[in-house]
Amino acid sequence: MKLIALIKITIDIQTFACLDNNYADGVDPFACDMMVAMLQKLSLRRQQRIYMIESGLLEWLINHLHDKCRIISLYRLEYATALLMNLSLHRLAQARASKISSLLMSTLIVLLSIDYTSVSKVTHLIKLFQKRKILSRKFNTRDVFKGIFHIIY
Repeated sequence: MKLIALIKITIDIQTFACLDNNYADGVDPFACDMMVAMLQKLSLRRQQRIYMIESGLLEWLINHLHDKCRIISLYRLEYATALLMNLSLHRLAQARASKISSLLMSTLIVLLSIDYTSVSKVTHLIKLFQKRKILSRKFNTRDVFKGIFHIIY
């Protein structure tokens, strides 16, 4: 129970503030990187993953990756992508992601264009969201994978 309380405090108070102000004076980027890594590791546990989704971490993460993926460290980018994948495995996250499907798809395409180490994670996310019919309403599967193939090769 103490772990859940710690996670709630961490997500609610520190995470969003630290990561949103990462490039402000006095904020340690290394600490922010470690915070994302910690959240990614905790997201493997079902109860913590549900709380992260309910706290709005999924939407924040999609926006953060979309806006700052070119300026954050590769370490944070790798863990943030893994965190997004872990959160996206839950049906609640898929329902919430469907509300911002165009931003999600745009974010995934941007991620593919900058970081080749996350290609497998991003393509897995695209397949997952298309399987759940989150992206299929607006995006043709064949066109998406043609775009991915073009970016990679």
